[in-house]
Amino acid sequence: MDRRGRDARRRRRLSEHDLAALSGGGNYRSPDALSGRHGSGDPVSDVSPADTPSLIYARGREAVSDVVRSLDSAALAAPVAACPGWTVHDVVAHLTGVATDAVNGVGPGHPIAPTMVEWTSRHVDDRRAQATTVVLREWERSASQLEVMLAKDDSPMPAVVMDLLCHEQDLRAATGRPGRRDTPGITIGSDLMAQRWASMIRSSRGASISLIDDDADVWAGDAESSVTFRADRFEFFRTTFGRRSRAQAERRLSGTDEPDAYLQHLFVFGPAEHDLAE
Repeated sequence: MDRRGRDARRRRRLSEHDLAALSGGGNYRSPDALSGRHGSGDPVSDVSPADTPSLIYARGREAVSDVVRSLDSAALAAPVAACPGWTVHDVVAHLTGVATDAVNGVGPGHPIAPTMVEWTSRHVDDRRAQATTVVLREWERSASQLEVMLAKDDSPMPAVVMDLLCHEQDLRAATGRPGRRDTPGITIGSDLMAQRWASMIRSSRGASISLIDDDADVWAGDAESSVTFRADRFEFFRTTFGRRSRAQAERRLSGTDEPDAYLQHLFVFGPAEHDLAE
């Protein structure tokens, strides 16, 4: 397997369970609601009923497109640290491929893309020779249909939206254009992933965890837990989706002599092989 294939495999360690977790299922509840305990913060204070997955996706696509259109050829060819082996253009190609495949019913397991690695690699390979402006136009066309489909989806955060939220920040980090770190999408996505993590810890150990921000305010989990993970929603979102190393995650965990028991359930992707800072 060549380097690009190995890098794609590292990026995409998704099981069927993980895909279901990304999509959510059922009605969205904050992690505090799940545990029955409440921290000092309001997990959904910046989210309104109007912040639907369809709208979150549309805003994210527009934001990414605005950034990409401002880049010169050198910036488009720059490597993306959070996606080893991919350039900025490649990430845009992947996002476009996901949208096009979604509206055409193509996903991992399809005859033309039997595995997750082949599926994501195809997005990039098929568009490598195309101008980024051409790829953006394809994304816009496919997204116009995808956003209609998302409006009919009753899951709180479909995987395609989570994917866009992750890669938007990958691109912002790679191009030196930070922003949109406290959007409704990040709030909902981080709450869902915190809920997933707390549930897995409880199921495997009968234990609990408290997620606290830099001001020590609890925003997820059990406020009375002696085990804490210090990260705001943005940092947690980046960590759980493999944009931080295991060492970075362990430095945020306290109150336990068994970090592996907690961190083994934290990462949906990854973790990153090296520390990443944004």
